[in-house]
Amino acid sequence: MLHKKYIATTALLVILLLPFTISMQGVYAVDDLETENTDTIVLSSGELEELGFPANSLVEKRDVDPAEIFSDDSAITKNAQKELLEGSIFFFKPNSGENVVVGIRIEILSTSDWAKITKKDKLNVGKSGFENTPSYWLSEKNIDGIDSWYATTAKGRIRISVLLQKESSDSTISDKDFDKLGLDIFNSQIQKAPILVDLPNHKTVDISQERMMLGILFGALVFIFPILSSLFSVFYDRGSRERINPKYQYNRKRACKPKAFTVNLTRKETSSFRGNMWVFLRSFLSGILCSSVYFFTGKMKSIGMMAIIGGIIFIVTIVTFMIKMRNLDQESTVFASNSFTFKLGIIAIMGSTAIYIFGILIIFLGLTGILFVYTYAARCAAIALMLYGAIVLTNTGRPIRFAERLLAPYKKLKIDEDPRKEVLLLRSFQDDDLMIRVHRESRHSLMEQITLQRLERFEELLAWNLWHFGPVRAIGQPGTILEPLGAVRNYYDDDEWQSKVESMMSEAKIITLVVGRSPSLLWEITKIKSLGKLGNCMFVLPPVDREEASKRLQVLASALEVTPASLGLDSSGMTQCPITVLYFNEKAEPVVVTGPARDDISYQAAIRIAASNLDERAIDPMNTPSVNYHEKPSSDITQLLMTFEEKPKRKRNKTLHFLFDVFLGQL
Repeated sequence: MLHKKYIATTALLVILLLPFTISMQGVYAVDDLETENTDTIVLSSGELEELGFPANSLVEKRDVDPAEIFSDDSAITKNAQKELLEGSIFFFKPNSGENVVVGIRIEILSTSDWAKITKKDKLNVGKSGFENTPSYWLSEKNIDGIDSWYATTAKGRIRISVLLQKESSDSTISDKDFDKLGLDIFNSQIQKAPILVDLPNHKTVDISQERMMLGILFGALVFIFPILSSLFSVFYDRGSRERINPKYQYNRKRACKPKAFTVNLTRKETSSFRGNMWVFLRSFLSGILCSSVYFFTGKMKSIGMMAIIGGIIFIVTIVTFMIKMRNLDQESTVFASNSFTFKLGIIAIMGSTAIYIFGILIIFLGLTGILFVYTYAARCAAIALMLYGAIVLTNTGRPIRFAERLLAPYKKLKIDEDPRKEVLLLRSFQDDDLMIRVHRESRHSLMEQITLQRLERFEELLAWNLWHFGPVRAIGQPGTILEPLGAVRNYYDDDEWQSKVESMMSEAKIITLVVGRSPSLLWEITKIKSLGKLGNCMFVLPPVDREEASKRLQVLASALEVTPASLGLDSSGMTQCPITVLYFNEKAEPVVVTGPARDDISYQAAIRIAASNLDERAIDPMNTPSVNYHEKPSSDITQLLMTFEEKPKRKRNKTLHFLFDVFLGQL
């Protein structure tokens, strides 16, 4: 069953979309339309001749097709089609001599508001040879290779457009005289047109309903899209699916009873790791902010509105960033190392803010297209645009995370200054890319919180929880250029890493092993037992599928020389419950921590429970498990071992690394 907040969000979306759906059904009616005579408004042949146009005659007159003039199907022009009372296009040609054509379009609308708004539409005179031209004042010198002049405006509720065009290039009229003739005709036509008062009982330009809906939906989508992204991450994450569906992968009718001490996580033990409700509220407030700025700025352009939103978000993020730096226990305080790291943090926040504003701007433009453009193709494009904006929002935290990775050398300096004993994290390089859905917490940046980004690397979750017990250090893959987030890494060559790991094991307060199936796991456990550090170890089963988890537990049972049943494996070698963590108590008895699912909540609670037990007690050297759980290694275990294909090592670019060192001041 989905979480209550997801159901509430879906209901909110339906409520918000309902009035939008109803509003789209509205029909703009025009009552008692009256007709006007355009023949009395347009300039006559004689009047044109007085203005310098050669003796001419009217060669064609045709009515204006509203769909032809207002062809973009926007909310405004769609309504304007019904407010056009009469429209005609008149074409005049000289009787002889100059090959110049004059086109005058007269449109009479119901109100001056409609005339002012629609005056910027394109001129389209179809078969008569006149091309679409921009609808603002223009001295266009070339349209399809033909010299042209075009202008348009509105007088009262009459819209006037004038176009001059040379039919051939051998015209003897000069460009200066051509432009003067066009301007004289245009001004004279404006003077001749009467000022018509607005007709009563005619609807003026009113898109307030669409604007209101745009403001409401804009803020709602800024909040809802992150919620939907969070919902999608539920179906991606295996542990979240286990929590939603108790029968997923495991038969919950059969009680999971490993033949060892078992800690079953309760709701109370995991409630503190569900994420702060303030994180959800911050995302909601960001949507309120967007709607509020839209309504308060009125007719301000989109760029100006986004600048105001971005400024507010940036200031709030800076404030929370500076407050967070006061907590020296947090890994993210690497930005507080010195003035350089602080400035880099500010630059990263600016980058995240820019990505966030770009994302909500795209959503705003897409929503505008849906509300104000009626064509099917345009609405499909608008929906695609909004989805793209939602994808952009999921990347708002990247600049801050990238800056943290750049500052890895400063994190190492911070570890060296930490008086606490270290926590050693051992894992297969192949597990570095394991992802898990994580609830937003105080350790995440404000941008990651308001956009509710969920997925992150499993190692980051481990390192963050282990950081409370000591600085976390791991072995890095040789050839890595930019260190990933999580544990601080030491890099060694292939011929020295084992001796270095052995030394680190001897000094570590807690040794955390991510259970895998590589031969190196067997070597690490053998070395741990020889050092008497088994009582300092915590074994974490990563979020893999049930079959893979069962194989990894079989390898672990063989390496530790304990009975498979003590790790919750049945006779067929399959695990019957979601095991998260294993450690040994003071009597060398295995303690298995299980939970309702292997999601981030259970992992955090299990790691804190296990690490707290290891951290608080004085542990005597422990080489082997208790005899009550001892079992000789299975000879078939080699079949389960897997030599993973080694990731291709990047060549260490000496020039690039030198520049990194100079940039970070680590010569």
